[in-house]
Amino acid sequence: MKNIFKIIVVIILFVICMGEFMGYQLVFTTGISMYPTFRDKQFILAKEVEMGELQENDIGLYWNPETETWINHRVIYKTKTGYIFKGDNNFYFDDFVPRELVKYKVIVY
Repeated sequence: MKNIFKIIVVIILFVICMGEFMGYQLVFTTGISMYPTFRDKQFILAKEVEMGELQENDIGLYWNPETETWINHRVIYKTKTGYIFKGDNNFYFDDFVPRELVKYKVIVY
């Protein structure tokens, strides 16, 4: 059991230092748009997904070219060409996001 814990710690440290590792991305959240699911300044783990793989209610990580930042919000609606997202703590939906801008699914938080 101790060896498994050590391996997990090493992988997490590697991901922190390298950014992405084998399709996994460790992300440091900022803001309260996903509260209470995520808190401000919390680490979450996301897994790279194929285009169109996310389903409604999944939490995705997409690139916003206007702000040049990654956004992690919940999928509210899925179309053939993209998604509508919304932060759990937001009163409004995000603008339509083309599926090619969606790269990760949040798997651990």
